[in-house]
Amino acid sequence: VRKGGVVIANGHDSNVRKVIKEYGNANDVRIETFGFESDCDFSAQNLELEDGLYSFDMHYHGKLLGPMRISLPGRHNILNALATAAMAINAGIDSRKVLDSLSDFTGIDRRLMLKEKINGITVIDDYAHHPTEIKASLEAIRQRFEPARLWCVFQPHQHSRTRFLLDDFAESFKLADTTIVPQIYFVRDSEAERKDINSQALVERISQKDTNAVFIESFGAISDYLVQNVNSGDVVVTMGAGDIWKVADEYIQRLRVNS
Repeated sequence: VRKGGVVIANGHDSNVRKVIKEYGNANDVRIETFGFESDCDFSAQNLELEDGLYSFDMHYHGKLLGPMRISLPGRHNILNALATAAMAINAGIDSRKVLDSLSDFTGIDRRLMLKEKINGITVIDDYAHHPTEIKASLEAIRQRFEPARLWCVFQPHQHSRTRFLLDDFAESFKLADTTIVPQIYFVRDSEAERKDINSQALVERISQKDTNAVFIESFGAISDYLVQNVNSGDVVVTMGAGDIWKVADEYIQRLRVNS
């Protein structure tokens, strides 16, 4: 960061706070933090959850910028909103315009993307492929659609990542009623890595956490399984960084035929 620059930092993260404490004054850099804590430069206070969506008061340096309600579920999206506001306001954009724009923002493709609501079934697609992201996305869906039954179709991305984070992955699906896992999406890994881990190992580890999980190899077979088992009122989310979105599309087409 150049001398006199600004760093926007997640003050809600303990590791980031340690880095700020140790290096925050280096090179005349100004640190602007965001988080739920009142000592953050940009903070969210007085959180209220209604119909699965959050409203809160945004504060800057302890002063109220204004109330706002975000259209995206999940506490992590409050942090995203705070980070965006911090960047925009530090770039000179009027705070009122920033809050209005954030309130109007309805999201981007493959981030808790509502694909369809048909026959009483809600179909969502999400890019999450790391345990932290998966847990945050499932938590957001739970808050938005409780008490609906939640089906998660997760495509692991990269064999080496799956092996290295196997336990973390297994823990991250606890909020899903059933997790369906196809083959691991192959990218960059060697043949040796492919032999060291498979989706069945992940399903076994998830099951050991007292969470229902099933391995279904092909996308077509997954669509068949969903058609046979998902009921009106349920929520289905396809999740991963590969081509798992194709399952959502195929499943929706099957639902349309049956509607």
